[in-house]
Amino acid sequence: MVFLPLALVLVSLVLAWYFIGKYNENYWKKRGVAFYEKNKVVGPMWDFMTSQKALFEIFGKLYREYRKEPAIGIGQILTPSLFVIDPKNVQQVLSGDFQSFNHRGIESVEGDTLSDNITFMNGPRWKLMRSNMTPLFTANKLKNMYYIMDKSAQDFVQYLKNNPKTRDGDLFETLMMFCNAAVCGAIFGIGSESIFDTPFLKLAKNLSQSNILVRMKFIFYSLSPKIYTALGFKLFKEHEEFFVKSIGEVLKRRDQENVKRHDFADIALAIQKNGTMRDRTTGYEIEPTTGILSAQALFFFTAGVEPCANAIYATLYLLSSHPEILEKVHQEIDEHFEKHSNNITYDVICDLEYTEKVLSEALRIFPPIGFLTRQCVQNTVLPVGNIPVEKGTKIFTPIYDIHHDPELYPDPEVFDPERFSKDRRPNDDIYMPFGMGNRTCIGARYAKLQVQAGLVHVLRNYTVKLSKTSGKLRFAHDPLNVRLRNVGFELIPRAIKLPLSLIAVGLLLAWYLIGKRNESYWKKRGVKFYSKNKVAGPFWDFLTSQRALFEILGDLYKQHRQEPAIGIGQFLTPALFVIDPKNVQQVLSGDFQSFHHRGLETIEGDQLSDNIIMMNGPRWKLMRQNMTPLFTANKLKNMYYILDKSAQDFVQYLKNNPKTRDGNFFETLMLFCNAAVCGAIFGIGTNSIFDTPFLKVAKSLSQSNLSIRLKFILANLSPKLFKLLGLKVFNEYEDFFIGSISKVMKAREEEKVKRHDFADIALAIQKNGTMRDRTTGYEIEPTTGILSAQALFFFTAGVEPCANAIFSTLILLSSHPEILERVHQEIDEHFEKYNNNITYDVICEMKYIDKVLSEAMRIFPPIGQLTRQCVQNTVLPVGNIPVEKGTKMFTPIYAIHHDPELYPDPEVFDPERFSKDRRPNDDIYMPFGMGNRTCIGERYAKLQVQAGLVHVLRNFTVKPQKHQKVIFAHDALNVRPRNVDVQLIPRNI
Repeated sequence: MVFLPLALVLVSLVLAWYFIGKYNENYWKKRGVAFYEKNKVVGPMWDFMTSQKALFEIFGKLYREYRKEPAIGIGQILTPSLFVIDPKNVQQVLSGDFQSFNHRGIESVEGDTLSDNITFMNGPRWKLMRSNMTPLFTANKLKNMYYIMDKSAQDFVQYLKNNPKTRDGDLFETLMMFCNAAVCGAIFGIGSESIFDTPFLKLAKNLSQSNILVRMKFIFYSLSPKIYTALGFKLFKEHEEFFVKSIGEVLKRRDQENVKRHDFADIALAIQKNGTMRDRTTGYEIEPTTGILSAQALFFFTAGVEPCANAIYATLYLLSSHPEILEKVHQEIDEHFEKHSNNITYDVICDLEYTEKVLSEALRIFPPIGFLTRQCVQNTVLPVGNIPVEKGTKIFTPIYDIHHDPELYPDPEVFDPERFSKDRRPNDDIYMPFGMGNRTCIGARYAKLQVQAGLVHVLRNYTVKLSKTSGKLRFAHDPLNVRLRNVGFELIPRAIKLPLSLIAVGLLLAWYLIGKRNESYWKKRGVKFYSKNKVAGPFWDFLTSQRALFEILGDLYKQHRQEPAIGIGQFLTPALFVIDPKNVQQVLSGDFQSFHHRGLETIEGDQLSDNIIMMNGPRWKLMRQNMTPLFTANKLKNMYYILDKSAQDFVQYLKNNPKTRDGNFFETLMLFCNAAVCGAIFGIGTNSIFDTPFLKVAKSLSQSNLSIRLKFILANLSPKLFKLLGLKVFNEYEDFFIGSISKVMKAREEEKVKRHDFADIALAIQKNGTMRDRTTGYEIEPTTGILSAQALFFFTAGVEPCANAIFSTLILLSSHPEILERVHQEIDEHFEKYNNNITYDVICEMKYIDKVLSEAMRIFPPIGQLTRQCVQNTVLPVGNIPVEKGTKMFTPIYAIHHDPELYPDPEVFDPERFSKDRRPNDDIYMPFGMGNRTCIGERYAKLQVQAGLVHVLRNFTVKPQKHQKVIFAHDALNVRPRNVDVQLIPRNI
């Protein structure tokens, strides 16, 4: 029996829904107006309720679909409703026919004190309240109260400086704090220093929320205000007690203080003292109770916090992705701060013309609200389409869509502040961020001034950069506001510009004094000093020339060969270029206790910099102990088959792609080394590695552009300044590399297969837990990040330097056919002897090739110099040179390898130098460094190079493409020939 009434209710509802829809459709069709049929009862409100889109976005879809219609009818239960599209009709509704459309389409709710505010008021009540509130927003009043906004903005900037975490995260929430402080100060006279965390801020956040309950209330209220009121729903009831009480206290205190501040409290107090407000024309009256004045205060508070925060946020977001516009804004702001001695007044703000254009364009792209509502109060006709509009009809007019209409704004999605130049500025009929006509926002000028104050002070002190986590722009699921989500930016402190003349004088003086200090430092110690540039030493020559750094250091080596060492400029760090080989040996090997620091350091926040090359002290020692097992003779023997397979695949690749054998062969060799490292170190098969993101990373890491050179120089000259500026070395590769290594380790763990490679070692380390030095107790947690950092080092060291070693060897062989012939002969003999099965032991048997490679790495070592940093006071033996803790040491490799006192005829390619009876000792031969900090992967690198050479030269001979003097790449570290190349010619084996 229960089901029958339920069924009747259900049937009644369905029928009511159907007939209401038909009524709405017929209503507009009879009047010759197109109708939105998707939902005939509640129209776009249904789409809003059932989607995650903002209501203005749903209206936007209608606007675009019906752009040629003057207006379209929409369902709004039993209220005739019209979405006006044609801009002339929009102008008629909002401004031209004010007598017919002076009603907001919303009404104050009985029993809800705070809803009786100027936005919800209509008719004579609205007119009387507006006339009494308007004096608060005259130009003179705004000028008088601007100092309060300025103080709030300065306090806000100081807050950002004291709380750096607030600059990188939910900046919209942070900006709400400033707007809350500014409104409380300028409207209510509450000091900003105590407002950054108060109930007022909590109230502002609560009022700006758009949860499901808020959205349902809005929809219900929009569809049927009468039913909403009849059911006893309220809009602001929960805030009533706090707000009415707070405003009451403000008014009471102001009355007692008897001080004029030209703000809302002054106006409200004057109204209360004057008694009943009365319209002289109509006689309409309002009693100025604390409740009704609190309602107006709530409107100003609501309109001044969230929309203003959103306007600043939107402007900063646009600027963060348009650096050229941001630069112009910075320039204008800086000029006015300097011109007015940092005293920013109302008049100065009004003088910032470009900033004003930027804000106007930002408010065009992201207006505070997406549409407006009105209600017809007398029968009328819209001009375009001759549409009859009856009294009671609900009107919706677009803002966002008009602002983004390509017929009205060419390229509407382009951020172009010059749209608001005097000769291009759009008229008010199509630009209405705060509305249009008599019912435009009363506080529009105040809001814009508050936003400008915030922007100017924030951008004086910070620049903005689009956040890496920023995604595709979306909008909050909001019934009214245009609020950005899914995008973000970070505020980065600026170095405020001083007048150029002062900067120039200051820099020249500092440069001179630092240079004199450096020169005096070494002269006092009896050490010759490189005086060509006393501040930045050889790094200045490197920066201003096209030569590699090792070449510049080589010139110093030759010029000062008889000196044991020479002092060089390194900003404020004592720096020494060590020349005598015995001193070099002392630094790199003999006095390890004093020189175990690389002269490089890991960078906080740059995970991949925490690798074995950049580590120092006990951290380096512990990591080296754990990584060394990867490069034992037995491990190399076990993994050689992978190198051999990579080399065979590479040869096949060369055969299949003949163009790769003739021109830019260094790039081609990167393919092999990338494949070999990915296979032997990470266990990634070579068949798919010849064109992958790993190869792109390898190429990117091997580049030496201006940005990289400047970073290198700054990191060397002043590591502290490098860190202070927040510069990173490997940050851009972090997501890719850590993600890739994580996948490799996860796959390896699931496979449960031993491959004797880095992934095995890393997995074992992670399973064993915390790494601990038994002697010192020092510990390292084996996170995926730190293991990825070691992987990046092996990858970096195994690709570009190995490709360069093969390339250099082939260049030398191509111009020495008699040596090349002996190499071919040895390779062929071993391939025939072992039936083409080249193993680790076979490679070790090829003595002549080993000599050839050793000589090639003497002539072209992978790197040209090494750095160390002194960690305790010591003395270099030759010259008895005192070296203090903190001194930076540079030791030559290339220059020693080419020293005729150490190597007779050093430019001659002579593999026999490395015969048993002639082989140079390790003090003067160091292609991979010397001592305890020599390259941990030296034996692996040499084996990889030999594998590549053997297979390439088994299948190809080489011929030089150009006979000319070698020029080296403009590189800070590597020795890379750049103006020579080889051609590979297939052999008839």
